[in-house]
Amino acid sequence: MNNIELLFQHYNDTYSVTNETLHTRNNLFICLFLTICFLILFAISPENMSNIVNLFLKENYKLDFTSQISIIQTSLWIILLYLTMRYFQTNIQIERHYAYLSKLEYELTKEGLKIDREGKNYLKDYPFICDLIDILYKYLFPLFYITVIIYKIVCEWKMNKEISISLIINSLIFGLCVFLCISYIVYLAKKQNNQLPQEEISLLNSNTLVIDNINTSTTTNNKKKKKH
Repeated sequence: MNNIELLFQHYNDTYSVTNETLHTRNNLFICLFLTICFLILFAISPENMSNIVNLFLKENYKLDFTSQISIIQTSLWIILLYLTMRYFQTNIQIERHYAYLSKLEYELTKEGLKIDREGKNYLKDYPFICDLIDILYKYLFPLFYITVIIYKIVCEWKMNKEISISLIINSLIFGLCVFLCISYIVYLAKKQNNQLPQEEISLLNSNTLVIDNINTSTTTNNKKKKKH
């Protein structure tokens, strides 16, 4: 296979991986949103929600957490932290994948095969509704997220007459979640201003990185086959 065939195959593989990552991101968003809804309900009516969850666990898994609202809420915070890490991590991966796809399209165009699916053609006459959805995903949802968890942790501190281990754990997780959320917003702001991390700048500015890496990988694989 020549360079352009290898490059085009690599482009298709990268596009498939990006689509799979998008699917994962969408599932994580749904799970994260549902968890946030549970947090809101627990903040509004903690005892009623605790009874509902306990009844569900008792009927389906034979687990009894009666009068253990702190355990249920801490478990919910832990789930929230895990989903938050995975959601923002996946979003950043998607942003990096699109930057890489744009670079691959540039390399393919240089080789004589014009592909502009994720580059300038994608951004040309970009619909306003898509801009709005992008803002909702990237900025409004994180702000909504922060607002909800602030409200939740404040309600917990007001509800508890004394400091407990579960309250301390929940507060630490709250701090981590806020830190992750703000870090994600800062990352997007830097990307918007073309102030990308150094490794991404190097990736986008390299004109021969893609072909050289593919050729090296192919040569290595061919040598291994010959040995066998």
